[in-house]
Amino acid sequence: MQPERMSIPCTYPHNDWLMYILYNGDAPFLGQIIRAAIGNIAKEHQSEGVTDALRSYEVSASDSLHTLRGKVVVLLDQDEATRARLCEFKSELVRDWQPACPAKATRFYGQLHSSVIPNWVKDEEVTLAELIDSAREAYLVC
Repeated sequence: MQPERMSIPCTYPHNDWLMYILYNGDAPFLGQIIRAAIGNIAKEHQSEGVTDALRSYEVSASDSLHTLRGKVVVLLDQDEATRARLCEFKSELVRDWQPACPAKATRFYGQLHSSVIPNWVKDEEVTLAELIDSAREAYLVC
């Protein structure tokens, strides 16, 4: 008998852009993702309230890698264009990192939206480190 639901594994390498963001990302790359996401969200939601909220996510010279990584995680929850780009992006400069597996990325973004971000937003005691750990766990489970 066939199981009701079968998971088809991705044949993508394990070192994709989502993994790079969550574990290895350097400040210039994370900053680039943040700026792109802010621009995309601002273009999609043209209101003063959104613009004001996005200012708190702008890259600052004093941001640690941890802070940058947290900003990317939160912005990925809202920016469909950047999410799609991470499933397509290939770099000639960094050949070890590949586009994210679309199926895995979809499951990961679903977990971000349904549990990781809401749990962080509704509980003020959840730290940025715990947010990133939750995102990493969601990525590994997906």
